[in-house]
Amino acid sequence: MKVLVAGGAHLDILSSVRDPDDHLLRGVIDKPGSISISWGGTAFNIMSHLCERGAQVNFLSILRESSLSRLIQHAIENFGVRPYIDYRDDIPEAGFSGHLVNGELYDAVASCPVDVAALKEDRIREALVGCVAIIADCNLSTESLTRLGAAARERDIPLYVAGVSEAKCLKLAHLAGHPRMIAFMNRREAAALAGYMEFTAPPDSSILTASKLARNLECPVVVTMDKNGAILCTADQQISRHKSRTRLDPEKNHCLSGAGDLLLAETVWLHRSQGTPLGDAVELAQKVIPEALERQEGCSVRANVLDEAFSFITRMADQDPLTKLLNRRAGMVRMEHQAQLMDRFSKSMSVMFIDIDRFKTINDRFGHAVGDKVIQATARLLGQLFRRSSDLIIRWGGEEFVVVTCDIPMPDVCALAEQLRAQAEQCELEAVGRSITLSIGVADRALGESLDSLIERADEALYAAKEGGRNRVLCAPHKSPPSRANLSLDSLYEHAPG
Repeated sequence: MKVLVAGGAHLDILSSVRDPDDHLLRGVIDKPGSISISWGGTAFNIMSHLCERGAQVNFLSILRESSLSRLIQHAIENFGVRPYIDYRDDIPEAGFSGHLVNGELYDAVASCPVDVAALKEDRIREALVGCVAIIADCNLSTESLTRLGAAARERDIPLYVAGVSEAKCLKLAHLAGHPRMIAFMNRREAAALAGYMEFTAPPDSSILTASKLARNLECPVVVTMDKNGAILCTADQQISRHKSRTRLDPEKNHCLSGAGDLLLAETVWLHRSQGTPLGDAVELAQKVIPEALERQEGCSVRANVLDEAFSFITRMADQDPLTKLLNRRAGMVRMEHQAQLMDRFSKSMSVMFIDIDRFKTINDRFGHAVGDKVIQATARLLGQLFRRSSDLIIRWGGEEFVVVTCDIPMPDVCALAEQLRAQAEQCELEAVGRSITLSIGVADRALGESLDSLIERADEALYAAKEGGRNRVLCAPHKSPPSRANLSLDSLYEHAPG
């Protein structure tokens, strides 16, 4: 099953307070409690559960152009979601700050970029390819919801909409009469929407409220009852009450506000993927919520958001964005480390300097996008050939790569370089309609030789290979280690045993 999820994802900062008497701490400033930082949002919760179930998910959203937004996208991609995100400079950051009392959301402040900007119709069409349903949350602007509604109607696929909050669920009124909509909300959102649509129900009469909402919205309405299950009411006034057989425990699940998101996600999975009737899907979905909340809270992407952010930043600092190989700076650091290890154990270390022949001609003829594909294809070829944990593959810059091997005799390194050259020559690239050729210079490091000297000798061998007609491997002569008589005091210190 492939679905489109459209809505908000953001940084969640949640403060949680336990109040045994359920009122003593509500008006107290500087309350004793706990704070958690995680990625969240209605759409984020829904996506994570659907991916866990095995669904293919496309995510459509709008975020501010910022480092925080890129981290949000990275977290989403970790689930296996394919993002369709438009980045803009004129919208706020995506953030949510909520206050929980006894596990239930008491108050919150949200900054939602998708609420102040509209999804583009061409992006909706692009993200919808192959999808059998749309899931939207009311963080979206009214214009975005209307456009998604039109797309669902045009394709005759269901539109599941999450109410999100008492303020935002009012947008559901603008979708009234949609033939394929199914609305999900909690009882407070249902009461707020009923008031907005100018009808009321007796206090605590969620069944009557759901009934009137279904009639006025002209669609099925699912109202979650916090810890007490859910109500399903169809437009023709068929009402079913689905009591939760496993009561949610605030002591075990510190945040129950995501339970409705998980109910929606599981209902959609059962309804669309398994063909389960809607009422039965709601009933069955109730059973998975407590366990899913536990898994959600234990998920490293949520629990260790700061660690994940720092790890991501470190990887980005070390990684070439086009090829995902080590960049030059990080490669040099790793090469220094390898050289020290090889000196310590008197092992060999070799460097291949690799250049894609006539790469400028490829760029000029086919464009930079095709040039990028050629570079990526070369990086993949290198990754297939050099798989040892000690091998380093570095994007040196432009069309140049460096491969570092350790503890391999020089003749074998030259043979590997020749194998690489031959494979590149035989592998036709669809983007250019032919194979590419590589020129390669190889040098092995003398014990104690500086990296600058080693790289220079490999580079000279590469230059000679290109001058000699390209598409060839040249190996630099072995350099003898410097004699102790010629070592400076600094060198003696640097290379002294121990």
